[in-house]
Amino acid sequence: MSNVEVPAEILALPISDRIEMVTRIWDSIESNAAVEENHEHLEILKERLAAHRADPDSGISWTELKARLLAS
Repeated sequence: MSNVEVPAEILALPISDRIEMVTRIWDSIESNAAVEENHEHLEILKERLAAHRADPDSGISWTELKARLLAS
């Protein structure tokens, strides 16, 4: 969790105003922030893609996965 505290003035606002504020903040982040590459995650994805290409039948389809998840 972050150590950033929400000012009491913001918490005193009506919920609809706080939601609008969060939406505007999120939109500003989404439009201005560049996605940072996480090299560790990128390497894992490359390894998994290589494993899939080496043996495409080792995985399952999204349909099958979804069915398994819904059944459990």
